[in-house]
Amino acid sequence: MYIVRAITSVNRDRCLSAPVSYKQRPQDTETDATVAAKMLRFSLVIAILLPCAASDGNLLVNSDLEQGDFSNANSGWFGRRCSTSLSSDSYTGNNSVRVSNRQAKWAGIAQSISVEAGKQYFFSGFIQLLNTAAGKMTAEVTVTLNYRNTVTGAKKYVHVSSVRFMQPNMWQRIGGDITILSGYDKYILYIQVYSPVVDYLLDTTSLTELPSLPGNWDVAADATIDAIRKTDINIVATSGRVDGVTVEIQQLTSEFGFGTAVSADRIVQSSNYTAYQNFFYDNFEWATIENKLKWSQTERNKDVLTYDAGVTAVNELVERGIKVRGHTVFWGVPTKDPAWVQSLQGDALVQAMVARGMNVTSRTLGKLEHWDVNNENVHGNFYEEATGHVNITMDIFSAVRSMDPKPKLFLNDFAIVSSGQFTQAYRTQAMMFRSETPVYGVGIQSHLKPPLDLTLIKHRLDQIVEVGLPIWITELDIDEPDQNKKAGLLEDVLRLYFSTPAVHGVTLWGFWDGKIWNTDAALANGESVTPNAAGVRWHQLVKQDWRTHETHSLADRTVRTRGFKGNYSLRVKKDGTTVQEQQFTLGSCGAEISLNL
Repeated sequence: MYIVRAITSVNRDRCLSAPVSYKQRPQDTETDATVAAKMLRFSLVIAILLPCAASDGNLLVNSDLEQGDFSNANSGWFGRRCSTSLSSDSYTGNNSVRVSNRQAKWAGIAQSISVEAGKQYFFSGFIQLLNTAAGKMTAEVTVTLNYRNTVTGAKKYVHVSSVRFMQPNMWQRIGGDITILSGYDKYILYIQVYSPVVDYLLDTTSLTELPSLPGNWDVAADATIDAIRKTDINIVATSGRVDGVTVEIQQLTSEFGFGTAVSADRIVQSSNYTAYQNFFYDNFEWATIENKLKWSQTERNKDVLTYDAGVTAVNELVERGIKVRGHTVFWGVPTKDPAWVQSLQGDALVQAMVARGMNVTSRTLGKLEHWDVNNENVHGNFYEEATGHVNITMDIFSAVRSMDPKPKLFLNDFAIVSSGQFTQAYRTQAMMFRSETPVYGVGIQSHLKPPLDLTLIKHRLDQIVEVGLPIWITELDIDEPDQNKKAGLLEDVLRLYFSTPAVHGVTLWGFWDGKIWNTDAALANGESVTPNAAGVRWHQLVKQDWRTHETHSLADRTVRTRGFKGNYSLRVKKDGTTVQEQQFTLGSCGAEISLNL
């Protein structure tokens, strides 16, 4: 008889996470030291291949705002139709600039910058609003680049970054990436606060050129994938005869989440959608119910509840071993809630929100792995405005956690890597929620439209990595009608995400052109749900290239190999006949398997 015993390697306790309070950073299965080491290794590999930054570094003059002359454009930062003065309230150093008496929303601090067309730059600065307009809890802030052609007089204005709902009296980072357009010869970077009555401080600014990813970036990415997504499997025959004995190592599921949004009506067992279901189960281990758990879909009319379709889909998926993401408890963007909810204010809205939370969590209790809690909060603050509670979304996180303690709770938003305009706003929000709420992770939707610039996607992603929370790519799609081009782009993007240690999963926003919000993003086509080139590439990567299926002889009594993290089946065979089959989980600490023959 063959007895298979899987144990973790040396010092198993180091691989376990202790329970944490809401105010602590949520932990995953790896220790902070392990994650930090992996991220450092990844950074070093990429750094070896990246060209050095320009020797002049920061391109801004008086970037630290320590010098007090803001009247002369040649001295760096200068005021436009406003009053400027030094302030001892600084983010770093001794001083910042105080901007007041602004005469228009665009009035404030600005700087003429010296840049080159076609190159990419990153601007960063720290701002503190000193007040808001009467009756307002927040203010909208943008960093804008004014392009000018001094010969033709042509002008163009491009928002580098936007924060739609900035709270006062705290330092916050603003900024974003800039790809300089051709056809202009003068560039003015300026801060724009949409209400002229708002005064603010600015400090610690920088403008640096972004180095491009090298042509062989994928080599470094693959090396990182091997380092962070795989670990050791050691199999030892401790006793008995080993002649004719082989072991088959078969990966069953991945630790990394590969999933897709699904139609609740089509994923439940029905002969009408067999092809749809077969494609799903052949390619994915995670699912997001695309629509049928949303408030707008489950209570279109007050107190008329229609949860059956979504809950039935959740139950069937879970029964079949699929992990399910909940999307979404709330969605405070105008028009996204039921019309009757949009008419509510104050306590009436709060009561409706409490009832909504209880209605949906009671029906999915203990079944979901994740919840997107308040979708796209960087873009919409209906609940904040309608209740007069600027931090109500923080309270929503705590309330959802108390209603169902199992799911990991996520922020989720768009235009974070597809654009750099809202990346810093999202980074700031995630930082605040990390310290004040039971948030577990950060969801990045990732709706991408070619041409794709991997340098910028990686740079924006790295801004969110700095938050220190697990990241999920929650709604990936690539808007490309040419299937072969889409396959190549999909592979590049997946490799970039899979090689980023902080990214724990990738979920597509649909896969079939018969039920997807953007048919050009589909991986399968027609009534037969036939995989196109992108669908074939997905399966190749997820089910073959990034999976472990190996057979080894035990003639030397020891097998040492590396496998992708996940759940495994181990078959022990004698002269081709299976004599024992066991399962084990391969985590960050590897697996030591003893065979007593």
